[in-house]
Amino acid sequence: SAFVNSAFVTKQQVTKLAALDTQTRDVYVLTFNIEHFSTAAKPTAEEIKQFYEANMQRFMRPEKVKVDYVEVTSDSLAQTVQVDEQQIQEMYEEYVDAVSGREERKASHILIQLSDAPAAAKEKIELLAKQLEQGADFSALAKEHSEDPGSAPEGGDLGWVALGDMVKPFEQALFEMQKGAVSGVVETQFGYHLIKLEDVRGETVESIEVKRYEFEDELKKDAIASIFYDMSERLASLAYENPDNLDVVVEDLGLKVNTTDYFSRFEGAGIAENEKVRNIAYSALVLEQGSNSDIIEINPDHVVVIRLNEHVPATAIPLAEVSSKIENILRVQKGH
Repeated sequence: SAFVNSAFVTKQQVTKLAALDTQTRDVYVLTFNIEHFSTAAKPTAEEIKQFYEANMQRFMRPEKVKVDYVEVTSDSLAQTVQVDEQQIQEMYEEYVDAVSGREERKASHILIQLSDAPAAAKEKIELLAKQLEQGADFSALAKEHSEDPGSAPEGGDLGWVALGDMVKPFEQALFEMQKGAVSGVVETQFGYHLIKLEDVRGETVESIEVKRYEFEDELKKDAIASIFYDMSERLASLAYENPDNLDVVVEDLGLKVNTTDYFSRFEGAGIAENEKVRNIAYSALVLEQGSNSDIIEINPDHVVVIRLNEHVPATAIPLAEVSSKIENILRVQKGH
Protein backbone atom coordinates (compact mmCIF):
# COMPACT_ATOMS: atom_id res chain seq x y z
CA SER A 1 0.00 0.00 0.00
CA ALA A 2 2.81 2.40 0.85
CA PHE A 3 4.45 1.61 -2.48
CA VAL A 4 1.29 1.94 -4.57
CA ASN A 5 0.14 5.16 -2.91
CA SER A 6 3.53 6.89 -3.11
CA ALA A 7 4.78 9.10 -5.93
CA PHE A 8 7.72 11.30 -6.83
CA VAL A 9 8.29 14.38 -8.96
CA THR A 10 11.40 15.71 -10.60
CA LYS A 11 12.85 19.14 -9.92
CA GLN A 12 11.90 20.20 -13.45
CA GLN A 13 8.25 19.24 -12.89
CA VAL A 14 8.11 21.16 -9.61
CA THR A 15 9.58 24.23 -11.32
CA LYS A 16 7.03 24.08 -14.15
CA LEU A 17 4.16 23.60 -11.71
CA ALA A 18 5.27 26.56 -9.61
CA ALA A 19 5.56 28.72 -12.74
CA LEU A 20 2.05 27.79 -13.89
CA ASP A 21 0.61 28.37 -10.44
CA THR A 22 1.89 31.95 -10.28
CA GLN A 23 1.40 32.77 -13.98
CA THR A 24 -0.96 35.60 -15.04
CA ARG A 25 -2.15 36.60 -18.52
CA ASP A 26 -3.50 39.83 -20.01
CA VAL A 27 -6.36 39.28 -22.45
CA TYR A 28 -7.85 41.82 -24.87
CA VAL A 29 -11.35 41.30 -26.30
CA LEU A 30 -12.86 43.09 -29.30
CA THR A 31 -16.61 42.58 -29.75
CA PHE A 32 -18.47 43.26 -33.01
CA ASN A 33 -22.20 43.97 -32.83
CA ILE A 34 -23.60 42.33 -35.95
CA GLU A 35 -26.78 44.44 -35.89
CA HIS A 36 -24.68 47.61 -36.01
CA PHE A 37 -22.80 46.52 -39.13
CA SER A 38 -25.60 44.56 -40.79
CA THR A 39 -27.63 46.14 -43.55
CA ALA A 40 -29.94 43.12 -43.77
CA ALA A 41 -33.63 43.78 -43.52
CA LYS A 42 -35.79 42.22 -40.87
CA PRO A 43 -36.79 38.65 -41.85
CA THR A 44 -40.29 38.30 -43.19
CA ALA A 45 -42.90 36.03 -41.66
CA GLU A 46 -42.56 33.72 -44.67
CA GLU A 47 -38.77 33.45 -44.21
CA ILE A 48 -39.25 32.63 -40.54
CA LYS A 49 -41.80 29.96 -41.40
CA GLN A 50 -39.55 28.41 -44.06
CA PHE A 51 -36.62 28.26 -41.65
CA TYR A 52 -38.87 26.72 -39.00
CA GLU A 53 -40.11 23.98 -41.33
CA ALA A 54 -36.63 23.25 -42.72
CA ASN A 55 -35.09 23.00 -39.23
CA MET A 56 -37.97 21.45 -37.31
CA GLN A 57 -35.63 19.13 -35.40
CA ARG A 58 -34.07 22.18 -33.73
CA PHE A 59 -37.40 23.19 -32.21
CA MET A 60 -38.65 20.02 -30.56
CA ARG A 61 -39.75 19.35 -27.02
CA PRO A 62 -38.00 16.08 -26.06
CA GLU A 63 -40.03 12.97 -25.42
CA LYS A 64 -40.68 12.29 -21.76
CA VAL A 65 -41.95 9.53 -19.54
CA LYS A 66 -43.07 9.04 -16.02
CA VAL A 67 -42.79 5.68 -14.27
CA ASP A 68 -44.28 3.86 -11.33
CA TYR A 69 -41.78 2.27 -8.99
CA VAL A 70 -41.36 0.31 -5.79
CA GLU A 71 -38.25 0.62 -3.70
CA VAL A 72 -36.39 -1.02 -0.84
CA THR A 73 -34.05 1.10 1.28
CA SER A 74 -31.96 0.31 4.31
CA ASP A 75 -33.36 3.38 6.09
CA SER A 76 -36.94 2.13 5.74
CA LEU A 77 -35.95 -1.22 7.27
CA ALA A 78 -34.25 0.27 10.33
CA GLN A 79 -37.55 0.81 12.15
CA THR A 80 -38.45 -2.87 11.86
CA VAL A 81 -35.30 -4.22 13.54
CA GLN A 82 -35.41 -5.14 17.23
CA VAL A 83 -32.17 -5.69 19.16
CA ASP A 84 -31.83 -8.78 21.35
CA GLU A 85 -30.56 -7.95 24.85
CA GLN A 86 -28.79 -11.31 25.07
CA GLN A 87 -26.78 -10.46 21.96
CA ILE A 88 -25.68 -7.16 23.50
CA GLN A 89 -24.53 -8.99 26.63
CA GLU A 90 -22.57 -11.51 24.56
CA MET A 91 -20.94 -8.75 22.53
CA TYR A 92 -19.95 -6.94 25.72
CA GLU A 93 -18.34 -10.08 27.12
CA GLU A 94 -16.39 -10.53 23.88
CA TYR A 95 -15.33 -6.89 24.10
CA VAL A 96 -14.08 -7.33 27.68
CA ASP A 97 -12.11 -10.43 26.67
CA ALA A 98 -10.59 -8.60 23.71
CA VAL A 99 -9.55 -5.61 25.80
CA SER A 100 -8.01 -7.91 28.39
CA GLY A 101 -6.12 -9.68 25.62
CA ARG A 102 -4.58 -6.37 24.56
CA GLU A 103 -2.91 -5.91 27.93
CA GLU A 104 0.82 -5.16 27.85
CA ARG A 105 3.41 -6.03 30.48
CA LYS A 106 6.79 -4.39 31.09
CA ALA A 107 9.28 -7.15 31.72
CA SER A 108 12.94 -7.73 32.49
CA HIS A 109 14.74 -11.06 32.36
CA ILE A 110 18.00 -12.86 33.00
CA LEU A 111 18.91 -15.44 30.37
CA ILE A 112 21.40 -18.27 30.74
CA GLN A 113 21.82 -20.03 27.41
CA LEU A 114 21.89 -23.83 27.23
CA SER A 115 25.06 -24.04 25.10
CA ASP A 116 26.82 -27.40 25.40
CA ALA A 117 26.39 -27.79 29.13
CA PRO A 118 22.69 -27.63 30.04
CA ALA A 119 23.32 -28.93 33.54
CA ALA A 120 25.78 -26.13 34.26
CA ALA A 121 23.36 -23.60 32.83
CA LYS A 122 20.58 -24.92 35.06
CA GLU A 123 22.82 -24.75 38.09
CA LYS A 124 23.84 -21.17 37.31
CA ILE A 125 20.26 -19.93 36.86
CA GLU A 126 19.17 -21.57 40.12
CA LEU A 127 22.06 -19.89 41.91
CA LEU A 128 20.95 -16.53 40.57
CA ALA A 129 17.37 -17.26 41.65
CA LYS A 130 18.59 -17.87 45.22
CA GLN A 131 20.50 -14.56 45.17
CA LEU A 132 17.33 -12.78 44.16
CA GLU A 133 15.42 -14.48 46.97
CA GLN A 134 18.07 -13.16 49.36
CA GLY A 135 17.50 -9.60 48.14
CA ALA A 136 19.98 -9.18 45.31
CA ASP A 137 19.21 -6.44 42.76
CA PHE A 138 17.62 -7.90 39.60
CA SER A 139 19.04 -5.24 37.27
CA ALA A 140 22.56 -5.63 38.61
CA LEU A 141 22.49 -9.43 38.24
CA ALA A 142 21.13 -9.11 34.69
CA LYS A 143 23.93 -6.74 33.69
CA GLU A 144 26.56 -9.07 35.15
CA HIS A 145 25.24 -12.53 34.27
CA SER A 146 22.52 -12.40 31.58
CA GLU A 147 23.55 -13.88 28.24
CA ASP A 148 20.99 -11.92 26.25
CA PRO A 149 23.17 -9.35 24.44
CA GLY A 150 20.18 -7.15 23.63
CA SER A 151 18.79 -6.63 27.13
CA ALA A 152 21.72 -7.36 29.48
CA PRO A 153 23.29 -3.87 29.19
CA GLU A 154 19.88 -2.42 30.11
CA GLY A 155 19.56 -4.54 33.24
CA GLY A 156 17.49 -7.16 31.40
CA ASP A 157 14.82 -4.65 30.31
CA LEU A 158 12.62 -6.05 27.50
CA GLY A 159 10.23 -3.12 27.35
CA TRP A 160 6.47 -3.59 26.94
CA VAL A 161 5.39 -7.07 25.91
CA ALA A 162 1.99 -8.06 24.47
CA LEU A 163 0.50 -11.50 23.98
CA GLY A 164 2.14 -13.09 20.97
CA ASP A 165 5.43 -11.21 21.28
CA MET A 166 7.32 -13.93 23.14
CA VAL A 167 7.67 -17.71 22.97
CA LYS A 168 4.88 -19.59 24.71
CA PRO A 169 6.56 -20.68 27.99
CA PHE A 170 7.98 -17.19 28.59
CA GLU A 171 4.66 -15.51 27.74
CA GLN A 172 2.63 -17.90 29.89
CA ALA A 173 4.81 -17.27 32.93
CA LEU A 174 4.85 -13.48 32.40
CA PHE A 175 1.06 -13.11 32.08
CA GLU A 176 0.40 -15.18 35.20
CA MET A 177 2.61 -13.03 37.44
CA GLN A 178 1.71 -10.18 39.74
CA LYS A 179 3.29 -6.75 39.32
CA GLY A 180 6.74 -6.63 40.98
CA ALA A 181 7.08 -10.42 41.22
CA VAL A 182 10.01 -12.52 39.99
CA SER A 183 9.32 -15.87 38.34
CA GLY A 184 10.88 -19.21 39.04
CA VAL A 185 13.15 -20.73 36.43
CA VAL A 186 11.45 -20.74 33.00
CA GLU A 187 12.85 -22.92 30.24
CA THR A 188 12.53 -22.05 26.53
CA GLN A 189 14.43 -23.01 23.40
CA PHE A 190 16.75 -20.08 24.12
CA GLY A 191 17.77 -21.28 27.59
CA TYR A 192 16.75 -20.63 31.19
CA HIS A 193 15.07 -17.38 32.23
CA LEU A 194 14.29 -15.49 35.39
CA ILE A 195 11.55 -12.95 34.67
CA LYS A 196 10.56 -9.84 36.59
CA LEU A 197 7.24 -8.12 35.93
CA GLU A 198 7.90 -4.38 36.23
CA ASP A 199 4.51 -2.93 35.30
CA VAL A 200 1.15 -3.62 33.66
CA ARG A 201 -0.92 -1.45 31.35
CA GLY A 202 -4.00 -2.00 29.26
CA GLU A 203 -7.10 -0.37 27.79
CA THR A 204 -9.76 0.81 30.17
CA VAL A 205 -12.81 -1.44 30.02
CA GLU A 206 -15.83 0.78 29.40
CA SER A 207 -19.15 -0.03 31.02
CA ILE A 208 -21.90 -1.81 29.13
CA GLU A 209 -24.02 1.34 29.36
CA VAL A 210 -21.36 3.23 27.38
CA LYS A 211 -20.85 0.44 24.82
CA ARG A 212 -24.54 -0.37 24.40
CA TYR A 213 -25.21 2.17 21.63
CA GLU A 214 -22.22 0.96 19.65
CA PHE A 215 -23.35 -2.66 19.95
CA GLU A 216 -26.96 -1.78 19.06
CA ASP A 217 -25.81 0.06 15.94
CA GLU A 218 -23.65 -2.87 14.91
CA LEU A 219 -26.42 -5.42 15.46
CA LYS A 220 -28.95 -3.27 13.61
CA LYS A 221 -26.54 -2.73 10.75
CA ASP A 222 -25.97 -6.48 10.36
CA ALA A 223 -29.68 -7.27 10.65
CA ILE A 224 -30.65 -4.55 8.17
CA ALA A 225 -28.02 -5.73 5.69
CA SER A 226 -29.41 -9.26 5.89
CA ILE A 227 -33.05 -8.18 5.52
CA PHE A 228 -32.15 -5.77 2.71
CA TYR A 229 -30.41 -8.54 0.79
CA ASP A 230 -33.32 -10.96 1.23
CA MET A 231 -35.92 -8.36 0.20
CA SER A 232 -33.86 -7.28 -2.81
CA GLU A 233 -33.62 -10.88 -3.99
CA ARG A 234 -37.34 -11.38 -3.46
CA LEU A 235 -38.18 -8.12 -5.24
CA ALA A 236 -36.09 -9.07 -8.26
CA SER A 237 -37.69 -12.51 -8.44
CA LEU A 238 -41.31 -11.35 -8.08
CA ALA A 239 -40.93 -8.48 -10.55
CA TYR A 240 -39.46 -10.85 -13.13
CA GLU A 241 -42.04 -13.60 -12.61
CA ASN A 242 -44.95 -11.12 -12.77
CA PRO A 243 -43.87 -8.64 -15.47
CA ASP A 244 -47.28 -7.15 -16.24
CA ASN A 245 -47.85 -5.24 -13.00
CA LEU A 246 -46.48 -4.49 -9.55
CA ASP A 247 -49.47 -5.85 -7.64
CA VAL A 248 -47.84 -9.10 -6.55
CA VAL A 249 -44.70 -7.27 -5.43
CA VAL A 250 -46.73 -4.83 -3.37
CA GLU A 251 -48.84 -7.54 -1.75
CA ASP A 252 -45.97 -9.91 -1.00
CA LEU A 253 -43.41 -7.39 0.29
CA GLY A 254 -45.75 -4.75 1.69
CA LEU A 255 -44.28 -2.02 -0.49
CA LYS A 256 -45.89 1.17 -1.80
CA VAL A 257 -46.13 2.15 -5.46
CA ASN A 258 -44.66 5.61 -6.13
CA THR A 259 -44.81 7.67 -9.33
CA THR A 260 -42.13 9.99 -10.67
CA ASP A 261 -42.59 13.32 -12.40
CA TYR A 262 -42.03 13.41 -16.16
CA PHE A 263 -38.38 13.10 -17.16
CA SER A 264 -36.40 12.95 -20.40
CA ARG A 265 -33.64 10.63 -21.49
CA PHE A 266 -31.04 13.07 -20.19
CA GLU A 267 -32.54 14.77 -17.16
CA GLY A 268 -34.84 13.94 -14.28
CA ALA A 269 -35.60 14.44 -10.61
CA GLY A 270 -35.88 12.02 -7.70
CA ILE A 271 -34.85 8.51 -8.67
CA ALA A 272 -34.71 9.74 -12.30
CA GLU A 273 -31.62 11.73 -11.42
CA ASN A 274 -29.90 8.36 -11.65
CA GLU A 275 -28.66 7.69 -15.19
CA LYS A 276 -29.30 3.94 -14.88
CA VAL A 277 -32.97 4.59 -14.06
CA ARG A 278 -33.38 6.89 -17.09
CA ASN A 279 -31.65 4.44 -19.42
CA ILE A 280 -33.82 1.53 -18.28
CA ALA A 281 -36.99 3.65 -18.40
CA TYR A 282 -36.30 4.26 -22.10
CA SER A 283 -35.24 0.67 -22.79
CA ALA A 284 -37.27 -1.63 -25.05
CA LEU A 285 -38.26 -3.78 -22.08
CA VAL A 286 -39.98 -0.93 -20.23
CA LEU A 287 -40.89 1.59 -22.93
CA GLU A 288 -41.96 -0.72 -25.77
CA GLN A 289 -42.93 -3.99 -24.06
CA GLY A 290 -44.43 -2.34 -20.97
CA SER A 291 -42.82 -4.85 -18.61
CA ASN A 292 -41.42 -4.43 -15.13
CA SER A 293 -37.75 -3.54 -15.17
CA ASP A 294 -35.03 -5.65 -13.66
CA ILE A 295 -33.97 -4.53 -10.20
CA ILE A 296 -31.97 -1.27 -10.36
CA GLU A 297 -29.37 -0.36 -7.74
CA ILE A 298 -29.53 3.36 -6.99
CA ASN A 299 -26.80 2.84 -4.40
CA PRO A 300 -25.77 -0.09 -2.18
CA ASP A 301 -28.61 0.72 0.26
CA HIS A 302 -31.36 1.56 -2.25
CA VAL A 303 -32.89 -0.57 -5.03
CA VAL A 304 -35.96 -0.04 -7.22
CA VAL A 305 -38.08 -1.75 -9.86
CA ILE A 306 -39.86 0.53 -12.34
CA ARG A 307 -42.58 0.19 -14.97
CA LEU A 308 -43.98 2.66 -17.48
CA ASN A 309 -46.81 4.92 -16.34
CA GLU A 310 -47.01 7.29 -19.34
CA HIS A 311 -44.97 8.11 -22.43
CA VAL A 312 -45.20 11.49 -24.19
CA PRO A 313 -43.47 11.46 -27.61
CA ALA A 314 -41.30 14.35 -28.77
CA THR A 315 -43.43 17.23 -30.11
CA ALA A 316 -42.69 20.33 -32.13
CA ILE A 317 -42.70 23.65 -30.30
CA PRO A 318 -45.32 25.93 -31.93
CA LEU A 319 -43.91 28.49 -34.36
CA ALA A 320 -45.31 31.35 -32.32
CA GLU A 321 -43.15 30.38 -29.36
CA VAL A 322 -39.89 30.27 -31.34
CA SER A 323 -40.55 33.00 -33.94
CA SER A 324 -38.41 35.64 -32.18
CA LYS A 325 -35.60 33.13 -31.75
CA ILE A 326 -35.65 32.27 -35.47
CA GLU A 327 -35.71 35.98 -36.35
CA ASN A 328 -32.49 36.50 -34.40
CA ILE A 329 -30.89 33.50 -36.09
CA LEU A 330 -31.73 34.84 -39.54
CA ARG A 331 -30.55 38.38 -38.72
CA VAL A 332 -27.20 36.95 -37.56
CA GLN A 333 -26.86 34.87 -40.70
CA LYS A 334 -27.66 37.83 -42.97
CA GLY A 335 -25.43 40.12 -40.89
CA HIS A 336 -22.31 38.21 -41.92
